[in-house]
Amino acid sequence: MDSISLELQKLKGQSSKETAPVDDILNDVKTKFQQQKPKPKTGAKTDFILNSLKSQYEQKGQVEGKERQKQQLEEIQQKELLRQRKRKAIARKAREWLNNLDPMSEEGFWFEEFSSAYDSKLEAAIDYLQALDNS
Repeated sequence: MDSISLELQKLKGQSSKETAPVDDILNDVKTKFQQQKPKPKTGAKTDFILNSLKSQYEQKGQVEGKERQKQQLEEIQQKELLRQRKRKAIARKAREWLNNLDPMSEEGFWFEEFSSAYDSKLEAAIDYLQALDNS
């Protein structure tokens, strides 16, 4: 058994001696390849381009932010305009309703009591008609 182990060790020693030149060649090729890799160039021109791109990106972000703010402001203004239009329409309706209200009727007595908590009968009529529309 010892003779087999010795023979095996001899063969292993021979194979490593035979592959040593191949390993050396592979290492040489690897070294040459690594030396040939292009190294990233940094310099004034590259820095200028990067700074220019960064500046353009920041400016674009600022413009988009301003556009977003402008759009939000326009939306708020549109909502306010719509609210005012609705308020005018309900005020016209409330005036008409008040003109047609009989103060001696049951509804007239009720409204007189209801409107006492308001600054004006028109404001009370507006709130009353809005409540009716919402229900």
